[in-house]
Amino acid sequence: MSTMSDIASYCPEWTDNERMSVMFAPMRHKELNPESWNSKILFWGSLISKWVLHNKKSCLTLEVLKKAFLRDGKSPHCLQEVVSECVKSGLVVDQARFVASIAHKGNWGG
Repeated sequence: MSTMSDIASYCPEWTDNERMSVMFAPMRHKELNPESWNSKILFWGSLISKWVLHNKKSCLTLEVLKKAFLRDGKSPHCLQEVVSECVKSGLVVDQARFVASIAHKGNWGG
């Protein structure tokens, strides 16, 4: 599990209580404020990417992310929607799709 200082080393906003309060809040409907919705998706998508690289992870679950981004005893309310959007955009690939993509590559030995 990451500590607050670990995440703050690649996400300076992590120590800003006001900003993180907004980022941890549930997602509002995209139609109400598309700019804010996109900003939150981009923030968490970027942070997940940085966390994966920092922690040398190639596989993750929603539960792993909830624990990794635990802050003051709370996990982000929006992570499920963020992960869903990351899958839609291709930033994250589900395990079955990944396995299928490499299974069709043929013989690895050449």
